[in-house]
Amino acid sequence: MIWKSNCHLLKIFRNGLNELLANYQTLDLPCRTSFSINKRKKKEIQHCYGAYKNVLLSDEELDKLKQEFPRDYQSWIERLSEYIASTGKSYKNHLATIRSWARREKPKYDSADYTFAEGDSL
Repeated sequence: MIWKSNCHLLKIFRNGLNELLANYQTLDLPCRTSFSINKRKKKEIQHCYGAYKNVLLSDEELDKLKQEFPRDYQSWIERLSEYIASTGKSYKNHLATIRSWARREKPKYDSADYTFAEGDSL
């Protein structure tokens, strides 16, 4: 009799957990993560960014991102957020990931000036 009762409780718990996971993205929970960089530094607070609230950046990291990519830092955050949500991958440092992606995507050839004066040859 006890086993059936525990089994029933387990089903209720599992159903509640599945519902919570299904509604996870609609929950508006404060997202702050603290971690210790090393023993000497104090803990930094990271905030969640992106559509799926899964890109973790401290205030200092966000400022660096804004300085390095003033026009499109938000699109980089969104791209990383979508990628993490769709693939389930995790990264140790989201700022480093965005920098790496931006470096890879940088155009290989700069748009050079190909104008020439009459009489010049290519």
